Amino acid sequence: MSIKRVPGFWLVACVAVLVTAACTRKGDFIDEGAAGTGIHYDPVIISDNLYDTLTGKYLNLTDTTFSSSQHLIFELDFYSQDPVDSFELWAGKSPSKIGRVSALSASAGGYSATKRADTVLFHYTLPDEDNPVKWYIVPRVVTTAGMEAYFQATVLIQ
Repeated sequence: MSIKRVPGFWLVACVAVLVTAACTRKGDFIDEGAAGTGIHYDPVIISDNLYDTLTGKYLNLTDTTFSSSQHLIFELDFYSQDPVDSFELWAGKSPSKIGRVSALSASAGGYSATKRADTVLFHYTLPDEDNPVKWYIVPRVVTTAGMEAYFQATVLIQ
């Protein structure tokens, strides 16, 4: 081995060590999950308008008003690669003051061949308000891996 080749050899050896060290997986990098792949995905909400099936009104339009104590039934369309754990409905007077008002098990959702998406129906009764108030409704899809997606709709209660 000549003297000229020694620095090149050490350079290649150092690069090989660095590449090997960079590819080493840490033990706590990603939760393996049930499938063992270590990869989880957020669910995706397809609905950009929440449609109340009782009144025929869209919930997230600023000019849509509802009566105090009115019952709503609306559908949320979504898809998820990970198994769904639950569906939650949060509501309140402002985005910072919302609270969970209901939770549904994963069996509440189902596939709609017409929409080519998974769907779930939420039932919710608006609060009894004396004065007009903006009300925030936030349905959530939560997977077994703890990933979630949500959509915020705003209604005016009069």
